[in-house]
Amino acid sequence: MSSSVVRVDFIPEVTVEKLSLPNRLDLILDSVANNKVVVIEKALEPQEELALIQKTMERVDADKFTGIKLFSLKSKVNNGKSFFSKTKELTFSVIAPSDAVQVTDINGILSLSIAQ
Repeated sequence: MSSSVVRVDFIPEVTVEKLSLPNRLDLILDSVANNKVVVIEKALEPQEELALIQKTMERVDADKFTGIKLFSLKSKVNNGKSFFSKTKELTFSVIAPSDAVQVTDINGILSLSIAQ
């Protein structure tokens, strides 16, 4: 019995921050073009999302690369049990091949269904 493996790349915020915007976009798009799902520890800024979409449109090829799905997930987390504890916002960006992944966000739970 043969099964295909789906790869998910988790990219920490510190790695993303070290890259220039063009290098960051290339890293993301190269991974997604190879049917990987990319999860970034920080939500992309609106101008970064726009640049990613523009660069994606330049790469679209009906036979090889049909595009991306882009989702940002934000969640507030209380670091302690005290009422006075600081609340931290966790953010993630998920970028996946548009033709291979169905993404749903129900009550803050992100679910990926990946076609194989």
